[in-house]
Amino acid sequence: MELVPGNYISLEVSDTGIGMTREVAARIFEPFFTTKGQGTGLGLSAVYGVLAAHKGGICVDSTPQKGTTFRIYLPLMEGANTQRRSSYMPPINQANLQILLVDDEEVVLEATSQMLQSLGYRVITAEDGRQAVDVYRARHHEIDLVIMDMMMPHKNGREAFEEMREINGAIRVLISTGYSVMDETRTIAQNSVVEFIHKPFRRHELAKKIDMALARTDSG
Repeated sequence: MELVPGNYISLEVSDTGIGMTREVAARIFEPFFTTKGQGTGLGLSAVYGVLAAHKGGICVDSTPQKGTTFRIYLPLMEGANTQRRSSYMPPINQANLQILLVDDEEVVLEATSQMLQSLGYRVITAEDGRQAVDVYRARHHEIDLVIMDMMMPHKNGREAFEEMREINGAIRVLISTGYSVMDETRTIAQNSVVEFIHKPFRRHELAKKIDMALARTDSG
């Protein structure tokens, strides 16, 4: 990944694990490449895509049996006001609505849940697609919106959405994904009750996307 000349913020993460061979390190950002028996092989591919979308970069230095170092570069915004905070709050008629939040990454689930609660929404969480469908089946009458990751174990976002819509045809869904719209998302991209938000997102971006998702109607 080549960077445009300029000023960047650098983040370095290292471990002292088993490391990687040069051949493996050369492929770790490829979609679906994995050395594990289980897993999608999409994690680092998603990281690469997010950084590229923000004009940043990532590189890796790894030695077998000695460990690995990742270096992330993000462009520095000249004159950015780091103290600025969004004061956005949802319309009064949306206050205290209940949202089902679905993500298999614990850190993302916790951070997004805190964002939603700070905006005044009540939150129910699920850790994968199958659990999300079970929760929605039992509590759909009290759920106003589903915010759901696309790539999850047991059931992905498309599969979970299709089952949820069988339960409630008036469901409103906000797909939260780190990927561009690919085959799995194209299936539901044309659906009138689905909105999309790209990870990583900020609080005010999430709030506005929730407004858009709640405003969507099923054109049948």
